[in-house]
Amino acid sequence: MSLTLVIKFSRKWCLIPFFDNFSKLKFPQERCSLLAINNSKFDLITGYMSSIASQLNEHFNDIHIVQTDADTIDRYHPLNFKDVPLPFHTHTARRSFELQKLINSLVKTDLLIVFEDDTLSHPDLILKLLNLMEDDHVVCATSPTPHKQKGFKIVGHNAYNIMEFDKDGFLTRRSNHPIFKEGIKDCEATGYCGVAFRKDLYEKAIKFIENLKFRIIGSGSDIYFTNSMLERGKLILCDFSIWNEHIDIADGKVVANTVENCKPWDWVWRPRRGCYNLKFIEET
Repeated sequence: MSLTLVIKFSRKWCLIPFFDNFSKLKFPQERCSLLAINNSKFDLITGYMSSIASQLNEHFNDIHIVQTDADTIDRYHPLNFKDVPLPFHTHTARRSFELQKLINSLVKTDLLIVFEDDTLSHPDLILKLLNLMEDDHVVCATSPTPHKQKGFKIVGHNAYNIMEFDKDGFLTRRSNHPIFKEGIKDCEATGYCGVAFRKDLYEKAIKFIENLKFRIIGSGSDIYFTNSMLERGKLILCDFSIWNEHIDIADGKVVANTVENCKPWDWVWRPRRGCYNLKFIEET
């Protein structure tokens, strides 16, 4: 099956740690395509991506670098919540989905694996996700990535195994797997990063999101997007042997959220408050 590696980038401070990590990944023997998207106005990012891509040229049949010149949006600024079109709750979530549409229009291969600038991938990620995707029943394959929630010192991860919806399809609960260090587990949904997708199902999921009649509260579109791919007999699989690191910047230094400070979390919709209640689950 043909493959495109997709890199989504918008933060200048991620350049060195991300591409240092990316260059150390184990690539498949057969050449694939590379699509690198600079989702910002920072020309420096495009130049750096071009330089690194040329150094890894031996792995790729073709390299496509795109700069969107998109404005940077503070996800916590009040304007991020103002005049947002359905089905999104914030402009950052809307912009994230628009990026998926751009990816869909540019990728021409059977499979795509998506990377984000603030995530350092496990060296075996590409090969292990491709191995999972050899099973036709697998609609997408993911690697666990710790994510920090604002206001909390500990983090959760993106491999959800418990999903509950109301009669209209609105998500009322999401909870994730325990913190496994190995093994392959099935999921109900996952994020957009460190994931292998089938291109035909990727396109169908975009149409699914576009037709939602309610607002996606408390998250981006990724959970609805990936969950919509599941049909009878189909699977989303997560390989817990390939944990990624999620990086952030604090006091001018790059810090990493890892499996070591990760816990399962449980999000439950509170209709009276109009928000989700987050609880971290203490493992015994």
